[in-house]
Amino acid sequence: MGNDKFDVFYEYATSEVKEAGVEIKLGDGAYITVARDKNPRYTKKVQDNYLRHRFVLDAGGEPAIALDKLLMEQTIAETILVGFRGIYFKGELLEYSTSNALLLLSLPDFKKRVIAESERFENYRVDQEVADEKK
Repeated sequence: MGNDKFDVFYEYATSEVKEAGVEIKLGDGAYITVARDKNPRYTKKVQDNYLRHRFVLDAGGEPAIALDKLLMEQTIAETILVGFRGIYFKGELLEYSTSNALLLLSLPDFKKRVIAESERFENYRVDQEVADEKK
């Protein structure tokens, strides 16, 4: 910025383009593409799932817990983990697909990493150079 003023825009403005998916390096040529948490596709999918399965979900108990877990993993696979490349699973190179995303999300710590990256607003901030051009 060139001055000592704290500019909220430069610190907190996010990019709609980036919110649709940013590439995150995991290491050794492995990348995931992660959309921002609670993006419009995610929100719509959660709402649709609830409306479609509300009787089971509202009933509670083990069936509701199992269904909720399944629906959340499917939702993340379809709307948050929107791509990857250079990812191996048990020695096999995986191509991106929703079913392969679900396979990876079955690993609890991988799922936590995807969710954490989707919640990290720094991943989606407007680049200062682009913001300066729009002035």
